[in-house]
Amino acid sequence: MKSKAAIALTLSFLAAASVRAERISLVGATVINPCDGKVLPNATVVIDGDKIERVSMGKQDAAGLGKQIDCTGKFILPGYIDTHIHFFQSGDLFTRPDGADLNSVRPYKDEVAWVKSHVNDVFARYLRSGITSVVDVGGPFWNFEVRKIANATAKTPRVAVAGPLISSQIS
Repeated sequence: MKSKAAIALTLSFLAAASVRAERISLVGATVINPCDGKVLPNATVVIDGDKIERVSMGKQDAAGLGKQIDCTGKFILPGYIDTHIHFFQSGDLFTRPDGADLNSVRPYKDEVAWVKSHVNDVFARYLRSGITSVVDVGGPFWNFEVRKIANATAKTPRVAVAGPLISSQIS
C-alpha cells in the first residue's frame, strides 16, 4: 500500500511539473513604464507562466532566464486600452448612414457584412497596435457575438461591450 501511495505522489508531482508554464526572458529591449515615467534601456523582462516575475537592467545571469528571446532594438510597454470603439464601424465612409447616407454608393448592410466577416482582422490590428483591451460603447446586438468570438480565440484583445446604442442621430 505504501508503494502505491509513493507512486501516486510521484506521478502527481510529475504531472504538476509538466503543467508549469515555460519561463521566458525578453532580453535587450527598452522597457517603458508610463506609471513612473521610467525608460529602462537594455532591460530583461522575465516571465514565468503568465506573470511578469521581474524587470531588470543590463546583462543577467542566464541560468534563471529560461528561454531567451533577443529583443534588441524593440520596446516593451504595457498593453493599452481603447475605451471607445464601435465594432460595427470599420472606419470607412459607409459605416455612418445616419451622418452621411452613402447607401447608393455602398449599401450599409454590405459594409456591416464585411466588418462581421473580418472581425479577426480587426482583433489582429488592435494587438499589432499594442491595444490589449477594447470597450465597445454601443452598437448592434451582434457585438455580444463579437465578445463571444474574442473570448474563444487566443490572440485577441479583451473585449467588453456595453450593449445597444441609445441614440444614433448626429445633431
